[in-house]
Amino acid sequence: MSRILRVFFATILAGAICSHCQAGNFSVRLVAQPQTLQIGHRGIIQIWGWADDFAADANNGINVWQFDLLVEPNSTGVVVIPQTDDINSVITIYSPVPFDSDLLPMISINNPSPGDIHLLGATTLESPQDSNCGVGGYSLLAEVVVEANSAGIVSYSANGLQQDFYAILRDGQYLNGIFDRFESPATITIIDSPVLMADFNGDGIVSTLDMQEIMSSWLAEEPGLTADIAPDGGDGRVDIYDFIEFSGEWQPVYYKADLNADGIIDFIDFAKVAEAINTGTNLVDIAPGQGDGITNIHDLLEIINHWLEFSYR
Repeated sequence: MSRILRVFFATILAGAICSHCQAGNFSVRLVAQPQTLQIGHRGIIQIWGWADDFAADANNGINVWQFDLLVEPNSTGVVVIPQTDDINSVITIYSPVPFDSDLLPMISINNPSPGDIHLLGATTLESPQDSNCGVGGYSLLAEVVVEANSAGIVSYSANGLQQDFYAILRDGQYLNGIFDRFESPATITIIDSPVLMADFNGDGIVSTLDMQEIMSSWLAEEPGLTADIAPDGGDGRVDIYDFIEFSGEWQPVYYKADLNADGIIDFIDFAKVAEAINTGTNLVDIAPGQGDGITNIHDLLEIINHWLEFSYR
Protein backbone atom coordinates (compact mmCIF):
# COMPACT_ATOMS: atom_id res chain seq x y z
CA MET A 1 0.00 0.00 0.00
CA SER A 2 1.08 3.59 -0.54
CA ARG A 3 2.13 5.86 2.27
CA ILE A 4 0.44 9.24 2.17
CA LEU A 5 0.98 12.43 4.10
CA ARG A 6 -2.07 14.57 3.48
CA VAL A 7 -1.16 18.25 3.35
CA PHE A 8 -4.24 20.42 3.67
CA PHE A 9 -4.22 24.18 3.30
CA ALA A 10 -7.69 25.74 3.36
CA THR A 11 -9.35 29.10 3.57
CA ILE A 12 -12.63 29.86 5.32
CA LEU A 13 -14.28 31.51 2.35
CA ALA A 14 -17.02 34.08 2.70
CA GLY A 15 -19.88 33.19 0.39
CA ALA A 16 -20.29 30.24 -1.92
CA ILE A 17 -17.34 28.74 -3.79
CA CYS A 18 -17.87 28.36 -7.50
CA SER A 19 -16.86 24.69 -7.51
CA HIS A 20 -18.60 24.02 -10.80
CA CYS A 21 -16.18 26.34 -12.64
CA GLN A 22 -13.32 24.02 -13.56
CA ALA A 23 -11.62 25.71 -16.50
CA GLY A 24 -8.04 25.51 -15.25
CA ASN A 25 -5.47 23.35 -13.52
CA PHE A 26 -3.49 23.47 -10.30
CA SER A 27 -0.05 22.15 -11.25
CA VAL A 28 2.18 20.88 -8.42
CA ARG A 29 5.92 20.35 -8.55
CA LEU A 30 7.92 18.61 -5.81
CA VAL A 31 11.64 19.05 -5.16
CA ALA A 32 13.76 17.01 -2.72
CA GLN A 33 16.79 18.77 -1.22
CA PRO A 34 19.30 17.17 -1.04
CA GLN A 35 18.67 14.10 -3.18
CA THR A 36 21.05 11.89 -1.18
CA LEU A 37 20.64 11.43 2.58
CA GLN A 38 22.47 9.34 5.14
CA ILE A 39 20.40 7.42 7.66
CA GLY A 40 19.50 9.76 10.51
CA HIS A 41 20.06 12.90 8.44
CA ARG A 42 17.37 15.34 7.39
CA GLY A 43 16.35 17.07 4.17
CA ILE A 44 13.28 18.88 2.86
CA ILE A 45 10.53 18.30 0.34
CA GLN A 46 9.55 21.56 -1.34
CA ILE A 47 5.98 21.92 -2.63
CA TRP A 48 5.52 24.33 -5.54
CA GLY A 49 2.19 25.28 -7.11
CA TRP A 50 1.02 27.06 -10.27
CA ALA A 51 -2.48 28.33 -11.04
CA ASP A 52 -2.51 27.41 -14.74
CA ASP A 53 -5.69 29.26 -15.65
CA PHE A 54 -6.55 32.32 -17.71
CA ALA A 55 -8.50 33.79 -14.77
CA ALA A 56 -5.42 33.91 -12.53
CA ASP A 57 -3.92 37.40 -12.34
CA ALA A 58 -2.05 39.67 -9.95
CA ASN A 59 -4.97 39.84 -7.51
CA ASN A 60 -6.78 36.61 -8.31
CA GLY A 61 -4.25 34.02 -7.21
CA ILE A 62 -4.56 30.90 -5.10
CA ASN A 63 -6.41 31.30 -1.80
CA VAL A 64 -6.77 27.58 -1.10
CA TRP A 65 -4.72 24.51 -1.95
CA GLN A 66 -4.87 20.88 -0.90
CA PHE A 67 -3.19 17.67 -2.01
CA ASP A 68 -1.77 14.40 -0.71
CA LEU A 69 2.00 13.99 -0.59
CA LEU A 70 2.39 10.40 -1.74
CA VAL A 71 5.34 8.08 -1.16
CA GLU A 72 5.42 5.90 -4.26
CA PRO A 73 4.63 2.22 -3.55
CA ASN A 74 7.83 1.04 -5.28
CA SER A 75 10.00 2.95 -2.80
CA THR A 76 12.53 0.71 -1.06
CA GLY A 77 13.74 3.07 1.67
CA VAL A 78 11.89 4.79 4.51
CA VAL A 79 11.76 8.54 5.06
CA VAL A 80 9.72 9.88 7.97
CA ILE A 81 8.53 13.24 9.19
CA PRO A 82 10.47 13.75 12.47
CA GLN A 83 8.43 13.29 15.63
CA THR A 84 7.72 16.61 17.29
CA ASP A 85 5.29 18.45 19.55
CA ASP A 86 5.68 21.52 17.34
CA ILE A 87 4.41 20.96 13.80
CA ASN A 88 5.71 24.39 12.79
CA SER A 89 9.23 23.02 13.22
CA VAL A 90 8.75 20.38 10.51
CA ILE A 91 6.42 22.09 8.03
CA THR A 92 6.64 25.69 6.86
CA ILE A 93 3.76 27.26 4.91
CA TYR A 94 4.90 30.02 2.51
CA SER A 95 1.88 30.76 0.29
CA PRO A 96 -0.73 32.09 0.11
CA VAL A 97 -0.12 34.88 2.59
CA PRO A 98 -1.16 36.30 4.92
CA PHE A 99 -2.52 33.36 6.86
CA ASP A 100 -3.21 32.33 10.44
CA SER A 101 -1.39 29.09 11.15
CA ASP A 102 -3.66 26.72 13.04
CA LEU A 103 -1.76 23.46 12.71
CA LEU A 104 -3.13 20.60 14.75
CA PRO A 105 -0.81 19.59 17.62
CA MET A 106 0.42 16.02 17.22
CA ILE A 107 3.23 14.00 18.76
CA SER A 108 4.08 12.84 15.23
CA ILE A 109 2.59 13.66 11.85
CA ASN A 110 4.01 10.65 10.10
CA ASN A 111 4.25 6.92 10.64
CA PRO A 112 6.22 4.86 8.11
CA SER A 113 3.68 2.02 8.32
CA PRO A 114 2.09 1.30 4.91
CA GLY A 115 -1.28 2.92 4.40
CA ASP A 116 -0.99 5.30 7.33
CA ILE A 117 -2.57 8.71 6.59
CA HIS A 118 -2.22 11.85 8.67
CA LEU A 119 -4.25 14.97 8.00
CA LEU A 120 -2.28 18.18 8.44
CA GLY A 121 -4.66 21.13 8.61
CA ALA A 122 -4.09 24.86 8.44
CA THR A 123 -6.69 27.64 8.46
CA THR A 124 -5.61 30.52 6.26
CA LEU A 125 -7.49 33.68 5.41
CA GLU A 126 -10.82 34.27 7.13
CA SER A 127 -12.25 35.61 3.87
CA PRO A 128 -11.12 35.70 0.23
CA GLN A 129 -8.26 38.15 -0.20
CA ASP A 130 -6.07 39.35 -3.06
CA SER A 131 -3.30 36.89 -3.75
CA ASN A 132 -0.65 36.41 -6.44
CA CYS A 133 0.18 32.91 -5.26
CA GLY A 134 0.81 30.67 -8.26
CA VAL A 135 0.22 33.46 -10.78
CA GLY A 136 2.48 33.47 -13.84
CA GLY A 137 4.52 30.48 -12.69
CA TYR A 138 5.31 28.29 -9.72
CA SER A 139 5.19 29.69 -6.17
CA LEU A 140 6.76 27.95 -3.19
CA LEU A 141 3.80 26.75 -1.11
CA ALA A 142 5.44 24.79 1.69
CA GLU A 143 8.47 22.85 2.87
CA VAL A 144 8.29 19.58 4.82
CA VAL A 145 11.24 18.30 6.83
CA VAL A 146 12.01 14.61 6.31
CA GLU A 147 14.45 12.27 8.03
CA ALA A 148 16.09 9.21 6.49
CA ASN A 149 15.11 6.07 8.41
CA SER A 150 16.37 3.10 6.38
CA ALA A 151 18.48 2.64 3.25
CA GLY A 152 16.96 2.54 -0.22
CA ILE A 153 15.26 4.87 -2.69
CA VAL A 154 12.17 6.94 -1.86
CA SER A 155 10.16 8.76 -4.53
CA TYR A 156 7.46 11.32 -3.82
CA SER A 157 4.54 12.33 -5.99
CA ALA A 158 1.14 13.97 -5.57
CA ASN A 159 -1.97 11.85 -5.21
CA GLY A 160 -4.09 12.23 -8.33
CA LEU A 161 -7.48 11.94 -6.64
CA GLN A 162 -9.30 15.15 -7.56
CA GLN A 163 -11.22 15.39 -4.29
CA ASP A 164 -7.90 15.59 -2.42
CA PHE A 165 -5.90 17.58 -4.95
CA TYR A 166 -7.11 21.02 -5.97
CA ALA A 167 -6.77 24.77 -5.57
CA ILE A 168 -9.25 27.65 -5.39
CA LEU A 169 -8.59 31.15 -6.65
CA ARG A 170 -9.59 34.32 -4.83
CA ASP A 171 -12.78 34.59 -6.95
CA GLY A 172 -13.83 31.02 -6.12
CA GLN A 173 -12.58 29.44 -9.35
CA TYR A 174 -11.86 25.75 -8.72
CA LEU A 175 -8.68 24.26 -10.25
CA ASN A 176 -8.12 20.53 -10.75
CA GLY A 177 -4.84 19.15 -9.46
CA ILE A 178 -2.14 17.93 -11.86
CA PHE A 179 1.25 16.55 -10.76
CA ASP A 180 4.16 17.89 -12.81
CA ARG A 181 6.08 14.60 -12.73
CA PHE A 182 8.70 15.55 -15.33
CA GLU A 183 9.75 18.66 -13.43
CA SER A 184 9.79 17.03 -9.99
CA PRO A 185 13.20 15.73 -8.86
CA ALA A 186 11.61 14.36 -5.70
CA THR A 187 13.55 11.13 -5.30
CA ILE A 188 15.81 10.59 -2.30
CA THR A 189 18.55 7.97 -2.17
CA ILE A 190 19.18 6.90 1.42
CA ILE A 191 22.59 5.46 2.26
CA ASP A 192 24.09 3.93 5.37
CA SER A 193 26.14 6.41 7.36
CA PRO A 194 29.80 6.00 6.39
CA VAL A 195 32.81 7.39 8.22
CA LEU A 196 33.12 10.85 6.68
CA MET A 197 36.83 11.62 6.48
CA ALA A 198 36.10 15.12 5.16
CA ASP A 199 33.68 16.08 7.94
CA PHE A 200 36.33 18.19 9.63
CA ASN A 201 33.99 20.13 11.93
CA GLY A 202 32.07 17.01 13.02
CA ASP A 203 28.56 18.24 12.14
CA GLY A 204 27.67 15.04 10.30
CA ILE A 205 27.79 16.50 6.79
CA VAL A 206 30.54 17.46 4.35
CA SER A 207 29.88 21.02 3.19
CA THR A 208 31.53 24.33 2.41
CA LEU A 209 32.24 24.72 6.13
CA ASP A 210 34.64 21.78 5.79
CA MET A 211 36.04 23.16 2.54
CA GLN A 212 37.38 26.10 4.53
CA GLU A 213 39.70 23.70 6.34
CA ILE A 214 41.16 22.49 3.04
CA MET A 215 41.53 26.01 1.66
CA SER A 216 43.21 27.34 4.81
CA SER A 217 45.88 24.63 4.69
CA TRP A 218 46.14 24.16 0.92
CA LEU A 219 49.61 22.83 -0.09
CA ALA A 220 50.77 22.92 3.52
CA GLU A 221 53.22 20.17 4.45
CA GLU A 222 53.49 19.03 8.06
CA PRO A 223 52.36 16.07 10.15
CA GLY A 224 48.87 15.97 11.65
CA LEU A 225 47.08 18.40 9.31
CA THR A 226 43.32 18.03 9.80
CA ALA A 227 42.61 18.27 6.06
CA ASP A 228 45.29 15.70 5.14
CA ILE A 229 43.02 12.68 4.57
CA ALA A 230 44.32 11.16 1.32
CA PRO A 231 45.75 9.01 -0.04
CA ASP A 232 45.24 6.25 2.50
CA GLY A 233 44.47 8.57 5.40
CA GLY A 234 47.07 11.22 4.59
CA ASP A 235 50.56 11.77 3.21
CA GLY A 236 51.68 14.83 5.16
CA ARG A 237 50.47 17.30 2.51
CA VAL A 238 47.11 18.94 1.70
CA ASP A 239 46.69 18.77 -2.07
CA ILE A 240 44.52 17.54 -4.92
CA TYR A 241 44.22 14.04 -3.44
CA ASP A 242 42.56 15.47 -0.34
CA PHE A 243 40.27 17.62 -2.47
CA ILE A 244 39.18 14.57 -4.49
CA GLU A 245 38.36 12.73 -1.23
CA PHE A 246 36.42 15.81 -0.06
CA SER A 247 34.48 16.02 -3.34
CA GLY A 248 33.45 12.38 -3.07
CA GLU A 249 31.85 12.99 0.33
CA TRP A 250 30.27 16.37 -0.52
CA GLN A 251 26.63 16.60 0.64
CA PRO A 252 25.13 19.99 -0.20
CA VAL A 253 22.25 21.58 1.70
CA TYR A 254 19.92 23.76 -0.37
CA TYR A 255 19.74 27.47 0.45
CA LYS A 256 16.47 29.31 -0.09
CA ALA A 257 17.95 32.46 -1.72
CA ASP A 258 18.74 30.48 -4.88
CA LEU A 259 15.30 31.13 -6.36
CA ASN A 260 15.91 29.35 -9.67
CA ALA A 261 17.87 26.47 -8.07
CA ASP A 262 20.88 26.79 -10.41
CA GLY A 263 23.41 26.45 -7.60
CA ILE A 264 24.41 30.08 -7.13
CA ILE A 265 22.83 33.27 -5.81
CA ASP A 266 23.26 35.79 -8.61
CA PHE A 267 21.56 38.37 -10.85
CA ILE A 268 18.81 35.96 -11.92
CA ASP A 269 17.67 35.62 -8.32
CA PHE A 270 18.04 39.37 -7.76
CA ALA A 271 15.89 40.06 -10.83
CA LYS A 272 13.11 37.78 -9.57
CA VAL A 273 12.87 39.77 -6.34
CA ALA A 274 13.09 43.11 -8.13
CA GLU A 275 10.35 42.08 -10.56
CA ALA A 276 8.10 41.00 -7.70
CA ILE A 277 8.60 44.36 -5.99
CA ASN A 278 7.99 46.38 -9.17
CA THR A 279 4.99 44.45 -10.52
CA GLY A 280 3.39 43.09 -7.37
CA THR A 281 3.22 39.61 -8.93
CA ASN A 282 5.07 36.29 -8.41
CA LEU A 283 5.54 36.69 -4.66
CA VAL A 284 9.09 36.13 -3.41
CA ASP A 285 8.97 35.94 0.37
CA ILE A 286 12.21 34.54 1.82
CA ALA A 287 12.94 37.05 4.59
CA PRO A 288 12.96 38.00 7.38
CA GLY A 289 13.04 34.52 8.90
CA GLN A 290 10.48 32.39 7.09
CA GLY A 291 8.96 35.49 5.47
CA ASP A 292 6.62 38.35 6.35
CA GLY A 293 3.93 37.94 3.71
CA ILE A 294 5.21 40.47 1.17
CA THR A 295 8.09 41.02 -1.23
CA ASN A 296 10.17 43.92 0.06
CA ILE A 297 13.66 45.16 0.93
CA HIS A 298 14.18 42.28 3.36
CA ASP A 299 13.94 39.77 0.52
CA LEU A 300 16.29 41.86 -1.61
CA LEU A 301 18.82 42.04 1.21
CA GLU A 302 18.66 38.25 1.58
CA ILE A 303 19.92 37.98 -2.01
CA ILE A 304 22.55 40.71 -1.56
CA ASN A 305 23.89 39.24 1.70
CA HIS A 306 24.55 35.93 -0.08
CA TRP A 307 25.62 37.41 -3.42
CA LEU A 308 27.58 34.95 -5.61
CA GLU A 309 27.55 32.33 -2.89
CA PHE A 310 26.91 28.76 -3.86
CA SER A 311 23.42 27.82 -2.76
CA TYR A 312 24.48 24.53 -1.28
CA ARG A 313 26.09 24.69 2.14
